[in-house]
Amino acid sequence: MRLRAIRLRDVRQFGRAGGAIEGIADGVNVLAAPNEFGKTTIFDALRTALFYKHSSRHRTILSLVPEPEGGAPEIELDLDTPAGVVRLHKRFISTPGAWLVERKSGVVLARGDAVDDWLKGHLEVATPDASQPRLLWVNQGTSLDDLTKLDAAPVSIGELVAREVGDIASGDRVRRVLDRARTERSKLVTEKTQNPRRGSEYEQAIEQLAALDRRVEQLTARVDAAEEALDRLARIDQQLAETAAGDEERRLEHQLETAAAKLSTAQLAAERHAIRTRERDAACAALDRAAMQRDDLARAQASAAAKHRELARARAELDAAIRAKETADVAETRARHAREGCQRAWQEAAALAARARQAAVARTAAAEVQKARERLAELQKLDEERREKARLRKAIPLDRQRLDTLEELYDAWRQLRARLLTRRPTVVVAYAADAVARVRHDGEPLAADVAHSVETATRLDLDGIGSLVIDPGGAGAELEAQIADASAELSEALRAADVPDIAAARERLREADALDYAVGALERRLKDAAPEGLNALADHLADLEVATAVEIPSAPDQNEAEAAEEAARAAATEADRAWRERLEAAGPAREHVATLKSEVQALGDRATEAQAQLGPESAWRAALAEAETTVATARAALDTAVAVLGEAAAEPGAVASAEAEIQRLRQALRNHRERIEQLRIDRAHLSGELHVAAADGVGERLAEAVAEREQAARRVAVFEEQEAALGILIDELEAAAAAARERFAAPVLATMTPLLHQVLPAAEIDLSDEFAPRAVRRRGRSDAVERLSGGTREQLAVLTRLGFATLMARHGEHLPVILDDALVFSDDERIERMFTALTMAGDAVQVLVLTCRERSFRTLGGHPLRVVPWPASEG
Repeated sequence: MRLRAIRLRDVRQFGRAGGAIEGIADGVNVLAAPNEFGKTTIFDALRTALFYKHSSRHRTILSLVPEPEGGAPEIELDLDTPAGVVRLHKRFISTPGAWLVERKSGVVLARGDAVDDWLKGHLEVATPDASQPRLLWVNQGTSLDDLTKLDAAPVSIGELVAREVGDIASGDRVRRVLDRARTERSKLVTEKTQNPRRGSEYEQAIEQLAALDRRVEQLTARVDAAEEALDRLARIDQQLAETAAGDEERRLEHQLETAAAKLSTAQLAAERHAIRTRERDAACAALDRAAMQRDDLARAQASAAAKHRELARARAELDAAIRAKETADVAETRARHAREGCQRAWQEAAALAARARQAAVARTAAAEVQKARERLAELQKLDEERREKARLRKAIPLDRQRLDTLEELYDAWRQLRARLLTRRPTVVVAYAADAVARVRHDGEPLAADVAHSVETATRLDLDGIGSLVIDPGGAGAELEAQIADASAELSEALRAADVPDIAAARERLREADALDYAVGALERRLKDAAPEGLNALADHLADLEVATAVEIPSAPDQNEAEAAEEAARAAATEADRAWRERLEAAGPAREHVATLKSEVQALGDRATEAQAQLGPESAWRAALAEAETTVATARAALDTAVAVLGEAAAEPGAVASAEAEIQRLRQALRNHRERIEQLRIDRAHLSGELHVAAADGVGERLAEAVAEREQAARRVAVFEEQEAALGILIDELEAAAAAARERFAAPVLATMTPLLHQVLPAAEIDLSDEFAPRAVRRRGRSDAVERLSGGTREQLAVLTRLGFATLMARHGEHLPVILDDALVFSDDERIERMFTALTMAGDAVQVLVLTCRERSFRTLGGHPLRVVPWPASEG
């Protein structure tokens, strides 16, 4: 597919006048124009015409609408296809439509949705979210994007490359087998860890083997336990025989009687010693009590004397605090009176300032009401304009459906007319160079080398010879009748639509579209300015007028009143601060007086209490001497009790030793009897276990489990061998695929290398598995593409697309390359080399260059393009 023309109208800056690029040639085409000219608009319009249905309202289409006048974008393309040149025409948004016409005959090939079906069937153009069309796009800012999304063409890049090396069958087979091997292996193990996949037959086999291992282990343990039980039963029978034959129990009973007699003797001696010990402890306690009472009496007498002294000090401090409090109270009272006066003055100044502000607000509200009146009047004018344009639109009866009917009738008449002309004879006159005579029709000479159609019997006059009558006979009579019917039907439809011809109908519908757009714009302006409607706005204005229809109060100047209010407020604040300082200063004095009064009261109460407990101070000395005498008497009684306790001393530990011996012998006797009983219980338990094991057939079950485990182990081994074999197969297939990729890259590199050497002499390029540039080798050094400069990367991106397009052109798949300011990062020398590479590629590839660098691209050569107005005859 090749582009021959691009036309657009009502698209962004091109507006209603429109613009067209005619005569796009094979090879390199250049459109050089300054910034803001509309190159990117042309680029976007071309994408829109190929990508989107005429009925779509995608945001990409809405972005094409010119601002602010609006309109319905129209885009027309002439496409050179293997079937001939066709014209694609699409209109979007308002009265949308689509037509596909055979350029030479004018026959309409498709309308509406059928246009998109025709495109899909003949040009393989898909929607934007599916794949790229059969063009290679390179616009500014995206030239470094992925180059592998080229599968919309009938043959993919990878398949073309494989065809070039003659290995497409084996290459596809290797990929299919490799995918199948990876799929089968993924059913067994995970890709990263190579562990058995959860839920797979491989994992189930491993789990079954593990379960059988546990079962064999459990049954083996039970068999071993039964054999061990037989040995233990024999040992228990021997121990029972040895225990029953001895006299161990009688010996232990005799030793227990002897130990009980020793315990009785030791207990008597210990009881006598305990009595004497209690008497000594009682004497010691009496001495302690007497000494404590003496010490308590001495401390109480000292404390009472100290309390009397503290009470005298507190009373003196209280008198001083009362005098300080009275002074602070007087200062606080004066400051409070001053504060109250300042606050009254502040309130009066605030009231006066409020009146001044109220008057200012009233004046402002009156001004706002006037502005609202003016705004309402303006919106009412807009509403009148909207009503007038709506009336004009209603007066136009023509709509899209009726125009489509007229278009169909007109196309039918033109096709019948064209068929009639092809059946009529034609006359072509060729005059000799020196001929003077002429062939005339109705007295006028016929022009040379021009085909003249003969529709009815026609007489031609030959100068100096005579005349010649040409009668077409009945050729086309039926078509003439059909044309007459079609013409009558078309005329009747034009009269019904109140238009003289089809061009006038189109123009009337454009006027209707413009009126629809204008009415919509006015409605949006009214909606934005008055969301609730003009009536609501008028009601609001009436409310404002009522609210502001009050008398403006008389008041002083607002600034002076507010300044007086601020001064009064500052004075009130200062007075409040001074009062609070006096209040804070009086507070501690009052608190100190209250604290001292409480302290004096408490000290007086404690002194009175001590006086009541100790009696008069004159009797304190005699009471202390009496306490000393009681202490001396208790000390003498303690000495006597200590002497008596020494005479009744007993052997220490005799009772405990006897009790321990009795406890030991009793425990030994119990252990002896319990051992015999436990041996009998163990014998009965082992006999029962052996009986159960024999009845359960543990040995036979163990043999069956061993056989099942061996079978499960063989199944796991089969899965392990299968996984290992798939791993070896995948490794071999990947190696084969890598070798195939090396062979497949050869034709791509062979196509790109001449272009690459033109820009980067002696350089070699490495391609990835997806045939995208991966690295560049120069002078023995390899640089990754992402580490190259922006200009070099951009050049490689363009060269790669040219190489792919050249390769596909060899197989009859033409992919036009479109560059929209795609070499903005190239220096002067490199851009000259890129121009040569573009010219080389232009022998096989159609290239359309859109650039704003007019001076830099003068040396590119190629076929120059320019934007001209949309031809009137093409509308």
